[in-house]
Amino acid sequence: MNEINEPFGEFLEEIRKTLAPYAEAQSKIQEALLPFAKAQSKLRETIAPFDGFRKSFEPLIARAKEIEQEHGSVSNYLNKLIEERHQVLAEYGWFYAFGISDQLADKVFNRRNSLTQSIVDKMVTDFFKDDNFAELTLIVAKWKQSPHFTSRLHIFDEAVASHIQERFYSSVTLLSVHTEGIISDYIRYEKNARYNFEKCIKDLEQLLSDQSNTAYFPQIERKVLFDFLTDVCISSFWYENPDLQDPQKTNGMQVESHNLSRHKLAHGHVVSGLSETDSLKCFLYLNALFHLFFELNREDG
Repeated sequence: MNEINEPFGEFLEEIRKTLAPYAEAQSKIQEALLPFAKAQSKLRETIAPFDGFRKSFEPLIARAKEIEQEHGSVSNYLNKLIEERHQVLAEYGWFYAFGISDQLADKVFNRRNSLTQSIVDKMVTDFFKDDNFAELTLIVAKWKQSPHFTSRLHIFDEAVASHIQERFYSSVTLLSVHTEGIISDYIRYEKNARYNFEKCIKDLEQLLSDQSNTAYFPQIERKVLFDFLTDVCISSFWYENPDLQDPQKTNGMQVESHNLSRHKLAHGHVVSGLSETDSLKCFLYLNALFHLFFELNREDG
């Protein structure tokens, strides 16, 4: 028996010696994996809040599904909300896109049944006064990205300073006069070699009426923008009575001349009635032109 066991024992010893390094390696592997086990536990702790965050979105996901059932898609629903806000602000004579914040638009929309024109005007002007006119300053700073604006930045800086100092006749005059220059430059250098400003305005009207371009520009705001530009750039005044437009150009009707008209301003017939609201609107409509030209150039490129 011993004779049989002895060789067998030697064989087992050989196996033990052969496996010894692997056993040692296993021990080292277990030691090496220990931090990962701890990390796994730590990872679970880290992920836990995100799991709660995910669960918090479940009602929103459920609401999105309801919206899709009621309105066809979330996108359609959001577009409808935006259009409603555009419409309400337009009724108060303000241009929503590219200046007025979504939060402010929501406030006006939610209170639309109890607001007056003067209250809405104050809400908007106060918004642009916050943080020492930070939002207005930021808007004008972005204009340097356009070659048709950048050559006039020193003029716009002067207009901002005048607006902040409540010298609205200065800011309105500067902005209204240079609205013509910017439009002329854009049409002349980017579209057609025009030198007649009224033809430039007609070209701009065509660009705004073209549904295939500037999808980011809502239709309602295209109309508001063009109506404003028609008032300030095309409408004139009657020399015999500067408060009215020339009867020959209005089919004999008595039509009030716009105080923001470049003609009326440049000829020195605006001596009263300009306000902070007028000044701010001039900035916002110029900002709308800046974004419109940017969109058009991007499409052409």
